[in-house]
Amino acid sequence: ARAASLALFRELFPAELLAPGQLAVVSTVTLLATALDPAQADLLYQNLGDSRAFGVIHDYLRKQVEIIREGGGAVVKTQGEGLVASFHHVAAAVRTALELLRMRLDAEGDSALLPRIGVHRGPALAATVNDQLDYLGATARQAARALDRAQAGELVLTPAVAADPEVAALLHERGISSEMIPSSPGGNAHLIRARL
Repeated sequence: ARAASLALFRELFPAELLAPGQLAVVSTVTLLATALDPAQADLLYQNLGDSRAFGVIHDYLRKQVEIIREGGGAVVKTQGEGLVASFHHVAAAVRTALELLRMRLDAEGDSALLPRIGVHRGPALAATVNDQLDYLGATARQAARALDRAQAGELVLTPAVAADPEVAALLHERGISSEMIPSSPGGNAHLIRARL
């Protein structure tokens, strides 16, 4: 599980996958998910056209991959105008998420587009999907839900991440304000929204 969260392992051993149909239980993984705000992404495509917008987003994702690798994570997959990455250390994931929030996608004269980021930690299932090692199950779904609750320029942490002492110290040290939000409209579980 730790090796699968390392970018170098995925780069050097891309064929080291689970056999199709096989699942492996990963005791703990931290998943970081990013995306552009859908309305901002739509506007980008409308203003620049598909091919120019793709070039801008491709460069943006490439920069995100660099920051994730520098932070000790590994990109699991890209999806739309964002990606999912795995980390072995939860504080490294949050530190990387804060770096990613500083990135601004300048859309050729338009106002900057800001990422939305969600981070969750927990047990997961690992499986080979489309020739890539991917994570499935409740933890992956909760990371996606955290991302869905983030607005442009925000980081949403699940309680499993926010309760980590290193994460709490990191947010306090950087003077980052946070607030609790329901995990879904009318939901009982709460997420932590942080802004720079």
